[in-house]
Amino acid sequence: MLMLWPPYRRRVCAEADRLMEHFGDQARNAASRLFRVAQRAHDYRKANFYRRVDNYLRRYIDEDTQIAANIEAREQERYVADGEHAAMFDRLMSDRTLH
Repeated sequence: MLMLWPPYRRRVCAEADRLMEHFGDQARNAASRLFRVAQRAHDYRKANFYRRVDNYLRRYIDEDTQIAANIEAREQERYVADGEHAAMFDRLMSDRTLH
């Protein structure tokens, strides 16, 4: 069954995408700044909206950095494993000749 998101949630995602396109990695800082500006202006509806955008970006960016960290850890694991295999091969071949 296809779940349709409420219009508010779609607006939050659209604003998060717009901030990501415009600010890149600093999108979360921009959303936090917009939240604080709206809160100081006592525009609580807009402050709540940007708080949700900030939370959405936090999850999105944290997920991306977690994925990148996992990929890097796997690459390091593979490098170490290849190094161990190479060392084992060198030990086995050190007393043998190739002819």
